[in-house]
Order: sequence, then C-alpha cells, then structure tokens
Amino acid sequence: MTSRKTGNNHHRLDSLKEEIRRLQTELATTRAALEAIINGRADAVVGTSCPYLLKAVEAEEEVRKLLQEKDALIKEIHHRVKNNLQIVLSLINLQMQNERSSEIRDRLLILYNRIRTMAAVHEVFYKTEFMSSLNLADYLERIVVHLFTVHRVDESKIKLVLELEPFQVSINTAIPVGLIVNELVTNSIKHAFDGVPTGIIKVKLGSTDGKSCRLVIEDNGKGVPPDINWENPTTLGLEMVKLLAAQIEAKISKVDGPGTSFEIFFSCP
Repeated sequence: MTSRKTGNNHHRLDSLKEEIRRLQTELATTRAALEAIINGRADAVVGTSCPYLLKAVEAEEEVRKLLQEKDALIKEIHHRVKNNLQIVLSLINLQMQNERSSEIRDRLLILYNRIRTMAAVHEVFYKTEFMSSLNLADYLERIVVHLFTVHRVDESKIKLVLELEPFQVSINTAIPVGLIVNELVTNSIKHAFDGVPTGIIKVKLGSTDGKSCRLVIEDNGKGVPPDINWENPTTLGLEMVKLLAAQIEAKISKVDGPGTSFEIFFSCP
C-alpha cells in the first residue's frame, strides 16, 4: 500500500516538474515575443511557439487598421469641409465680379479672405500625413502671400518680410491665429501706407521659452489713428482680433512706437 502511494506521489511530482518546465518555456517565449513587439519587431517572432503571439500580432494589426481608417475618415472630413467652403468662396467671388459698388466689393473681399483663411487649414490637413497638427509657419506664409496677391500689392513699394520659425499646432490654435494674422495684415495693407511712398510689413513667429510662441505683426506706416481705441475697439476687425486671442488664451498687446505693431503670446507645445 505504501509503495503504491509513493509511486503516485512520484508520478505527481514528475507531472508537476514537467508542467513547471512547460510554463517556464512558455514564459520565456512570451517575454521574448513581447520585447520584440515593443521594439517594433513583431514580424521577427511570427512562427514562434508562444501561444499569445498570434493574438498579440492580430491585435496590433487590428489597431493599425483602425488607425488607418480613422486617418482616412478625418482626411475625408477635411476634404468635404474644404470643398464646401470653396463653394462659398466661389459664390462670393461671383458676387464681387457682378457688384458695381466698390465699397461692397471691398467688404466682400474681406469676407472672402476670412473664409479662405479657414479653408486653407482644412486643405493643409487634407494633404498632410499628420492628422493632429500642422506647420504654423507654412500656414501663415500661405495666408500673407495670398493677401498680398488679392490686394494687388506693389512689392516694389510695400515689402513683405517673413521671419517664421516652424511650430506644430492643432487646428484649434491654427484657425484663430490665422484669422488674427489675416485681420492685422489686411489692416496694414489697406490703411498703413496712405500717403506713404514705401513701407515694410513684417510677420515674425518665434519661441520665448520653448512653450510659448511670440507672434509679431508690424509695419512702418503712419500708425493707428488716434480716434481708434485698441482697448475698446469699435471696428469689427479689431474686435475679432481680441475675441480670437481670448479664444486661445493668448496675450495680445499693441506695441508703442513708429508705425503699428501687435505682439501676441500663445501656447504652442
């Protein structure tokens, strides 16, 4: 009887040892597979005996497919918004061509540029491979160059100077900043150089501490008329600038000196 119990115990012990060896082998294989996956080498461990590998690879592939579908969907949204805004721009353009009043044409052009500033964001996002941010410097350059073109600025008389460092920002930051630049550069083009033979408009973008961006829009024209109060603006353009700055929690100020200069600080992680 004792011999039978001893034999059973040895058998259980051998089985237990075998199970421990199996688990140790499985654990080592799983560990190696996980390290390969973490290091981006999932393909290198295909075919291993790890029982969890296929599930891990399949899960990784599923996540990759979902991300690709998400990016495609976001691109499609940007594309449709851009196209819809382009239809609006075409209608405004047709109205401008058929409008006799120069004052109304001027107002329509201002509206056209505001909408185009927003449409340009969606165009950039549609064409880029990065869905979460865009290069703010490229976007602002596109806006300002367009303004010089549509206002038919004679660059032999009014020079454009761009000093833009590249920063990646989200769409929630890009649109307000773009609209602020659109308003202030438009004001400089339209009003700064009345009676002034030549001038310069500068747009500068840089960083102060690695966390905040400093945007400067300035000209060396005749300056803001004394009857315009920047702190309590009565014009739609300047009122929009203050509201847009508040939207992104930016600090904006008019810098004293010759000409007109605005300085804006905002977060650009």
